Amino acid sequence: SCHIPIQEALPALFREGEPFLAEYRREVRRRRDLAVELLQAEPALRFHPPQGGFYLTLSVEKPLPFDEEGFVIRLMEEEGVFLHPGYFYDDESGTHLVLSFLSEEPDLRSGIAALRRFIHRY
Repeated sequence: SCHIPIQEALPALFREGEPFLAEYRREVRRRRDLAVELLQAEPALRFHPPQGGFYLTLSVEKPLPFDEEGFVIRLMEEEGVFLHPGYFYDDESGTHLVLSFLSEEPDLRSGIAALRRFIHRY
């Protein structure tokens, strides 16, 4: 349970946090939009722009010589990019990847560029 002084302070804490929350939402939206823009330029990837959350689920539309798990392991080893395989999220048919777009902009740009290089290497 929450102590009475904390309960009484909550309205002020929520008011004081509004500017931070507004900036946080703007930044998450900006990073989502950047990820969508960069990924839309890759014809081997298909996805629906997310309406919430912090992740994009990608479908790899190009035949590859390894399965989903092999894809993410090799991507990590060869490019230093970490993505989740889709089967972590019950997406078990085809090759699916789950990418967080919360990374700082330079990391997001370089990570997506590395993902695209990796796909075209195979």
